[in-house]
Amino acid sequence: MNKKKYLTADEVEDLKDACETSEEKSIVRDLTDTGMRLSEVLKNRSNFPTHHYT
Repeated sequence: MNKKKYLTADEVEDLKDACETSEEKSIVRDLTDTGMRLSEVLKNRSNFPTHHYT
């Protein structure tokens, strides 16, 4: 049986520090605050409009 490994507060801060944009920081914050998995976000992304900025 696989034991789930959760990120420590320090690891989350390291992830936020590594982000290059505020959008990346928001994604990390939202995932850690809600407990969602990235795979869940990607699976549901078709429910949201996409915007391409140039």
